[in-house]
Amino acid sequence: MAESSGNLSNLRWSLRGTTALVAGDTRGIGYAAVEELAALGVFVFACSWNSAELAERCLKEWSAKEFCVTGVNNVGTNIRKPTTGYTSEEYSKLMATNLESATSLV
Repeated sequence: MAESSGNLSNLRWSLRGTTALVAGDTRGIGYAAVEELAALGVFVFACSWNSAELAERCLKEWSAKEFCVTGVNNVGTNIRKPTTGYTSEEYSKLMATNLESATSLV
């Protein structure tokens, strides 16, 4: 059994030295996830569709807190209607943007 220390919970949940990818991180749950992970010592790679907000606000705030966070714009789209109502053109655009574009990165 491991030796007990007064601060075992911090050692148990240490993520220092790891890397995380967080999407949708300029607000809400994504923003909170970046804050929590970075506070635990994680190097966070943030990506958001809103590159201006990411660069002009979020990255500056995290840098001021001395968090190790970097970020870029990401791509994604959706159509706000039931999937069964998509035209073949809409479906093709969704697949090209959200699925096939990822293979271009490899």
